[in-house]
Amino acid sequence: MLCYIIAAYVSQRMDDYSFDKNADETAELLSEESFSEAVSNILRLSRVGAVLPFVCRFGNKDQIKAAIQKYETSDDKKRMLAALVLSDTSTAFWYLRKKGDLRVYAWIRGKTEEEISERFISDIGLDENGRYLFDLETVKVYATLTPDFTLALSDSVTGKELRTLPKKDIEPALLDNASGKLKELRSTMKDVVKFMKNRLYNGFLDKKSFPSEEWKAIYLLQPLSNMIARRIVWCQGDRTFILSEKGIIDSLEHEYILTDEPVVIAHPMEMTKEDVRAWQKYFTRKGLAQLFSQIWEPVIEESSFSPDRYSGIVFDPADLRYRENAGISFRWFGSVAFKYSNDLTIKGFSVEYGNAPMGKVYIQKLQPDKWGRRTNLIIGILDRIALYPQIRNDSLTSDSLDGFTLYQIMRLIELAVSEKSLDSMIVLLNDKHEHFGDLFPMKDFILKL
Repeated sequence: MLCYIIAAYVSQRMDDYSFDKNADETAELLSEESFSEAVSNILRLSRVGAVLPFVCRFGNKDQIKAAIQKYETSDDKKRMLAALVLSDTSTAFWYLRKKGDLRVYAWIRGKTEEEISERFISDIGLDENGRYLFDLETVKVYATLTPDFTLALSDSVTGKELRTLPKKDIEPALLDNASGKLKELRSTMKDVVKFMKNRLYNGFLDKKSFPSEEWKAIYLLQPLSNMIARRIVWCQGDRTFILSEKGIIDSLEHEYILTDEPVVIAHPMEMTKEDVRAWQKYFTRKGLAQLFSQIWEPVIEESSFSPDRYSGIVFDPADLRYRENAGISFRWFGSVAFKYSNDLTIKGFSVEYGNAPMGKVYIQKLQPDKWGRRTNLIIGILDRIALYPQIRNDSLTSDSLDGFTLYQIMRLIELAVSEKSLDSMIVLLNDKHEHFGDLFPMKDFILKL
């Protein structure tokens, strides 16, 4: 059977490598340990790159790393790059991402580059406990992932915390290599968290569904993505849960058992008010900032919306800037907006503009193409910005705050403080006390990266 599997892959043309379903199924029948040993032996003994498609298809991360080291400076480097697309390891993914091309890697798996990146990108080389070991010979140092997405250094034997890598009695070459790797890890982790935040934010708005096994592979098994998932509420059907240091729990912090149902990022629109409040208490009690304002999103009932919702309100274009991720964009020339209202685009809405003073925007009618999470987001943003003129004029009234979340109220309080609008600040503080007195004070609702 081994010869059949090898032949199925080494016989393929370099410009047309693809998965062989029959060979893959046959490989599953073999002993995992003996098959892995066979892969290592073939890689070690072979002097030609013809074996690369077989090695790349079935090699583990260490074997793929060995194959790269053996062939990346050889005449078979081109063949190696082509064969790496067959590997389902993060080692191959990262190598191709940095030095190759992920388009084919994603294409043969029927996914986009962003989708395939989501699967592998958070595996940055940490062990199952979220640690990277630096062996400096006289001392070994752990760099350990923290909840705030930093790397904390400690002596691997004593556990003593270290501010920097130790320098005393360390070979300069070892220290230079370790310092370079630590810098690379920190930079890579920062980029990965930003990538995942963007992916998850769009998945939240688009109600992306993860097959249960795929979700487990990404968020249960990889330390960095697991830490990311701890700041997001997930759901299967109408049951919500989160990852925590205790394991998987529901909003009452009871154990949650995953099922085979697809996993979705939860949205307050589809949750009970009691569940939303329980999660808000969870995050404020722990002082845990989210990656984006998921659980703090207001819920706008479709039945309460009318196209003239913003009739009589003049918007300042400056308040609408930097909201492209939400679907609100405004054409700017230098530091000022164009003078025409139709320079404003609101994704997913039909907009009729009325006459407004020069440099201002008046939305006479606003009609969503369909109702959904993105619709809710945009209306929530516009509702908050619509109160800015009242706060700047210090004329805010409490009846304008119906349905606002604590996060929105805190944003408005910040504006009232900066504008020195005392009466409006009193209205906002009273609303905060009346409606959110059961929530712990919280400095940051959204994690700053």
